[in-house]
Amino acid sequence: MFHKRSSIPDMENANWFLVIKDKEIDVLLDQTSGWSLTPFQSAHWLKQCARHDRAKGHRSIIVAGTDEAGLFAVLPLTIKQKFGLRQLCWSGQDLNDYNLPLLHPTFGGVLDRTKAVKMWSLAAKLIGGIDLVNAAKQPVMLLDEVNEFASIGGFSETDRAHFVTLSGNWSDTEAQLYGRRTRGRLNGKQNKLKRLGDLNYLCVSEPASIDQAVNKLIEWKSAQLVATGASNPFLDPDYSTFFRSVARTNGAKGNVAIFALMLDEEPIALSYILTSRHRWIMYQSAYCTGPTASLSPGQLLNRYVLEQACAQGVRIYDYGYGDEEYKMKFCQQSVVLNRSLIAFTSRGFLARFSAHKLLLSRGFLKKNRTLRDLLLKSNKLLRSRKERSRMFDRFK
Repeated sequence: MFHKRSSIPDMENANWFLVIKDKEIDVLLDQTSGWSLTPFQSAHWLKQCARHDRAKGHRSIIVAGTDEAGLFAVLPLTIKQKFGLRQLCWSGQDLNDYNLPLLHPTFGGVLDRTKAVKMWSLAAKLIGGIDLVNAAKQPVMLLDEVNEFASIGGFSETDRAHFVTLSGNWSDTEAQLYGRRTRGRLNGKQNKLKRLGDLNYLCVSEPASIDQAVNKLIEWKSAQLVATGASNPFLDPDYSTFFRSVARTNGAKGNVAIFALMLDEEPIALSYILTSRHRWIMYQSAYCTGPTASLSPGQLLNRYVLEQACAQGVRIYDYGYGDEEYKMKFCQQSVVLNRSLIAFTSRGFLARFSAHKLLLSRGFLKKNRTLRDLLLKSNKLLRSRKERSRMFDRFK
């Protein structure tokens, strides 16, 4: 197998090639077992990303590097073309909280900025006709390792990712994350829920039950996002299809876990967790807005999932990309994310300038709370009007 190697890759004499056929992409990704630093770089996840990109009309490809000892680098990429501009992006980069190349451990330790620049240049040359590399949400550091790709043509993203470190002992971890008063408050709410009916925590495992749980989570999350005026990715049918497909196929392989808090056999909170050996990522979560909402079912389920992660020896519990207030308060650490904008043509330079200005505008908007709240209220009003219009059209 390609991944069984001990020598440091020979970058100067490496062979770089393109993989464009779907089946060949799948086969190559299967040869990167053990390389991924996050669940977003697992073979199962990236295969789904490639299918999603193709569904959106983009071209999924892989740029790979080998030497005499075998495969040592895989760049899962997609080509996006709009208004004549050809952009090279990470595969599924809008779906991922972290975007990274797949590198054999013997290469990751010796990769420097010069080699990373050369790899982007080789990729653009092999593909041909690329105006701009637009590589988003690249962690500057991850698991104490510097990501050299994030330093190239890099501008800070508007948000960070946030996580907590687990000690391996739940009693110690719980005391570290939750103060005594908070633990007492959550235990009190849990007891109130128990008085309302049969209360259970579980990990959903049956395919039909996974489908039902994911559909319910989408329903709750969409309602929550609409109510706040925030952007709702589930309005995109392709994203909803991707979200369901990943849970269905990767859940069976153990790469996705759907946790539920059940009251009388009905879910009142759900969490969609991406799992790997050392890092779990809370990709989505939601709770029922009915009478039980005041008893914090989402927080109770979050505490249970943290306990399960701790029991399985997970080192990092990651709340993912986004500066939501609850993450800022709860999480001990954060990950700085950069966007690389590398122009290869005059058209690419203009697009790079526009993309940078857009990033600055988003950053300004996030810092200006009054303006941000006004925009959210406007979005909420506009969407409610559109929804009323759709309902009216149904009854014409």
